[in-house]
Amino acid sequence: MERLECRRSQKPNFESRCVYDAILNIQDKYYHEFLRKGCSPSVANEYSRVGVVAEDRYWIWFRDPLILPNGKTTAYNRFFPKSGLNGVAGVSVMGISKEGKVLVNLIFRHATREWEIELPRGGRGKNETAEEAAFRELAEETGIRGETALKIASIASDSGILSNVLDIFVVKDFHFSNETNREFDPLARANLAL
Repeated sequence: MERLECRRSQKPNFESRCVYDAILNIQDKYYHEFLRKGCSPSVANEYSRVGVVAEDRYWIWFRDPLILPNGKTTAYNRFFPKSGLNGVAGVSVMGISKEGKVLVNLIFRHATREWEIELPRGGRGKNETAEEAAFRELAEETGIRGETALKIASIASDSGILSNVLDIFVVKDFHFSNETNREFDPLARANLAL
């Protein structure tokens, strides 16, 4: 097993265990729990491993060993979008018309298997600023070109499992363009003004 780089949590409600023996003890505890649940030794080993669990070109999956305030140990999964390793992971853009209507997308999302109403949003490119990403995402998803973007907030989109922050921008002065660049079927989305 490789030695893991850990850091102490800034929050007082738990701490990440950085001591090698403690990590092994937490892994061993979960390994035996999975064996008791009927998992094979290879599956139990896979399910109890802490540190980097998997990685692809977009995501890194971490399983952190934790000691809770009551002294109990657990492991907690976190997912990092690689676009957020050197800054904000992505952006969401609120286009507001001269009439005060907010532009939203009606778009089919595979993860929920549903049509969703959402603000135009997406990941930040490797060498792209958050503002540049906001303009690009707005243009890709709506055909709108903005002139100025005002950052109004940064949010954690799902702080229970994702370790990423999105910057939220407002764009008021915009115009429509025919330069949409969607990879998806344009019939699978519609723009609405609410």
